[in-house]
Amino acid sequence: MLREQSGAEMILFVTPIIKSGSEIIAFALETVNFASPIINSVLEIIFSEPDTITDIDAGSLTNIATASFGAVTSNSASVTVTANRTMSIDLMATATPNFSSPPVAGDTINYNFKITNTGTVTLSGVVLTDASLSAFATGGICGGVTTFNPGASISCSAIYTVMPQDISAGHVSVTHVAQACGNPSSGPTVCDTLNVRVEQ
Repeated sequence: MLREQSGAEMILFVTPIIKSGSEIIAFALETVNFASPIINSVLEIIFSEPDTITDIDAGSLTNIATASFGAVTSNSASVTVTANRTMSIDLMATATPNFSSPPVAGDTINYNFKITNTGTVTLSGVVLTDASLSAFATGGICGGVTTFNPGASISCSAIYTVMPQDISAGHVSVTHVAQACGNPSSGPTVCDTLNVRVEQ
């Protein structure tokens, strides 16, 4: 709660009402009028202010308010609420082999990837890296999307061609290391890494 007076006849108190972490559901105002023979104290919920992705990305939300009673106007009071920021990314992958019997060089494996922003802040510059797949060998864009709002996801796919060194005594073993990374508005890059193995 923020209280300000500065010699004014009316003072204003501003209190954020917070639900689940940093989600602001309303601001409460309390005014005390010293100009009246009887001190008036009024508690009002004046508006709801759910936190937006812009507020969370910025890290905080500030509200500034004044109150009036007849000809008397209060001070200007403000309150700042810090956002609950979590930064995380999730990578899922599946592999579908298309092998001969027995497997031979030139057979293929279809890889499907899904990247999801599992945090509460926007992630930009999202890339997928898999050194064994030419499209993503040095960091590629999955599904043409590089900016993810919280909860957003995208899928993409690639094909790997089995090499002679992947086959031994008629058996194939291929292990890929895939990694998805994204950048929050502030703070370190977040990544998720998977080892995807196909054997037959």
